[in-house]
Amino acid sequence: MKRILLLSAVLLISNAICAQSCPPTEPLKVSTVTGTWKGAYSSSGQFIPFVLKLTETSVGLKASIDIPSEKVKGISYEVDICTGLELHLKSTSVGSSVEFIGRPNADGIMTGRVIFREGEGSETREVFTAKRS
Repeated sequence: MKRILLLSAVLLISNAICAQSCPPTEPLKVSTVTGTWKGAYSSSGQFIPFVLKLTETSVGLKASIDIPSEKVKGISYEVDICTGLELHLKSTSVGSSVEFIGRPNADGIMTGRVIFREGEGSETREVFTAKRS
């Protein structure tokens, strides 16, 4: 019993020390993501070009995406910046949604995934890359 208590105490202390030595991630700066991004996402083996526009407003970030090959212009997306340095963009319409989840770097490149959801349980995951222009 003493061994179990001693082992538990050692584990608790080592976890507390590790937690203190790992500082929290710096949040993603808005200036890192605002602007125009040009890129492409994969869809059924093809690359579909898109243009992402991110602007800062008094209430946060605003995002819109153009997909010229699909004749789609100005689709509005909800924007969230996660503490894990990821940018989440989501657009929802009746019965479906599209979500871009990307991680921009200091060189102006963003890579990530696109999740297409239609109906209940139907989900397709693809990838994208974009460059800030």
